[in-house]
Amino acid sequence: MPKPLRTALFSLWLLLSAGACGPPGPWQKPGADAATVSADLVSCRRAAKDEADRLYVFSFPFPYPLGWNGGRQIGYLEWQQRFEAFKSYEESRLANICMTERGYRAAA
Repeated sequence: MPKPLRTALFSLWLLLSAGACGPPGPWQKPGADAATVSADLVSCRRAAKDEADRLYVFSFPFPYPLGWNGGRQIGYLEWQQRFEAFKSYEESRLANICMTERGYRAAA
């Protein structure tokens, strides 16, 4: 695959991923007041952060495995940015699952 096309596809993926990682909107649950929703959201976000911190322990694998990423070695900053993006996505996903398990629905 030509590099310009690969770069364009990666940029599109990042753009779509950034939109998907945002908060899903206000959470709603029948009979829950704003204080309860806020407390549950804080609790879910804290639990999600703790779990993501446990799952994603940052380390820089150098040298990079040969043949990975088209054989191109990436630098520390690029590796760290990828790592933080995946960790952030996982935190958001875990918090959303927690809220769903507590009976909330994201408002559309």
